[in-house]
Amino acid sequence: MRKALVQYRKTANAANSRGQILLKLYDGAIRFLEQAKVAMAQNRPDLKGTRISKAHAIISELNATLNHDISPELCANLSSLYRFMLDQLTEANRLNSPEPLDVTIELLDSLRGAWREAVKTAEGSGAPVGQSMQLQKTRNAISERPRLSITG
Repeated sequence: MRKALVQYRKTANAANSRGQILLKLYDGAIRFLEQAKVAMAQNRPDLKGTRISKAHAIISELNATLNHDISPELCANLSSLYRFMLDQLTEANRLNSPEPLDVTIELLDSLRGAWREAVKTAEGSGAPVGQSMQLQKTRNAISERPRLSITG
């Protein structure tokens, strides 16, 4: 059964567009941060640390997959935001405070909303994400595929 589930996830991810995968990464990071906040409220430092670590890994991967050669200004802006978010996660973990998590969730949600609109626009036109000049530039700023899968 486990083997079948692994194969299903591989197939499902292969069928998703790069835009859809990016949205799932944002969803996963937000979900893990919400879970970390619950763990803080329940005084569960082990679970809090694990969930913050998973969100940290996703945001780090989003930052690492930016292609600065294609769109330097966009990538510099996104990289600055991602680094700020990573600093916020460190503060939240160190201080056991949900406020930095709220800041990060708000930023991730805003970015996710912008990407969702770009994906919807591209898919609504019947073209893959990036067919228009601006979407092509944005799409190329992200490397060919995210290397991180969301589990747990």
